[in-house]
Amino acid sequence: MLQRATQPKQPFTLFQRPGGTLWSVRFSAGGKQVRKSLETDNQDEAHHRAYQIWSEAN
Repeated sequence: MLQRATQPKQPFTLFQRPGGTLWSVRFSAGGKQVRKSLETDNQDEAHHRAYQIWSEAN
């Protein structure tokens, strides 16, 4: 089961794969699903990177 970050409502989802330490992001942009590793194990840094990636895609 994926571990999800507990943050206020966001336009993306942060998650960690089972047994993993790195955070990833998932969101929709232009009708396509986007999933990307954020290459960090720090949740605050992951949130910052996810927001940047989401902003560039939308």
